[in-house]
Amino acid sequence: MKETDIEDFHRNPPEDWTDFTDIYFVDSRLASQLGRTNPRVTKHVHAGLDEGDKAAGIEEMAEFYDNVTGNTIVVHIPEEGNNAGVNVREPLMMVRGPVQQLFEPETMALGVSSHFLTDENEGYSHPTVEEYQEGMEQIVEILDDLGEYTGQEIGFADFGARHYHPLKQPELAQAAYRAGAVGHSTEVGCQAANEIGAEWDPSGTMPHAYVLAHAGDKITSGISMEKARSEATLDAFKDYETIYGEEGPKLLIDTDNSEISETLDVCRYLDGNNGDWNLT
Repeated sequence: MKETDIEDFHRNPPEDWTDFTDIYFVDSRLASQLGRTNPRVTKHVHAGLDEGDKAAGIEEMAEFYDNVTGNTIVVHIPEEGNNAGVNVREPLMMVRGPVQQLFEPETMALGVSSHFLTDENEGYSHPTVEEYQEGMEQIVEILDDLGEYTGQEIGFADFGARHYHPLKQPELAQAAYRAGAVGHSTEVGCQAANEIGAEWDPSGTMPHAYVLAHAGDKITSGISMEKARSEATLDAFKDYETIYGEEGPKLLIDTDNSEISETLDVCRYLDGNNGDWNLT
């Protein structure tokens, strides 16, 4: 990937930029619109770096948000901007606005930020096709072994798009396919993998932000935070079920670190209300 390509990409962002977006963010925006879930939120953006590493990509990420959301959101960045050191306890930026406007930009914004952060700091490197494929092969092998042990086939889908520049999605999605992955999360990645033999449509679960949005709606209506958060996963699932049925994204159950109780809540709901679902 040439530096000139990256510069051209940022000067002339694609009109179909949502094709670079994890499909579960697209699905969540649509589900939120239909379900009328749209609280105003503040998103904190952190970097997975070590204390004292240099910040980078902040202005580029902020510019992307401005370009695709217009005046519907507000972006707050440190005065030092890209010259700041990374404090692992503090966000690189904060983004405020209606949650429906924040879903889709996340993949591209984080991918852009990840690229510049990697460039700026020693000890980090961009994933090569060979390294990416090798890492995927190791994961697939582990899941194959686990599948033999459990008697169930376990597929692995590639959801890594937010961790590298959007321009790398085609070649890394193809690497994932060659490694034995069963899917990818973006339209661009799936199109590239399909060129070499895959038959993929973008796939995903649901983002944590979508679940938390349901909690936020309840909190603003006067329900306690504890109760709202405990019911948010089931509420989010019900909206997806109503809108998408069994064809929709898979349930995400670890938003509030209460996977067991959340799973049981959903299973009880399905057992009592919808016998068509196959629980596995």
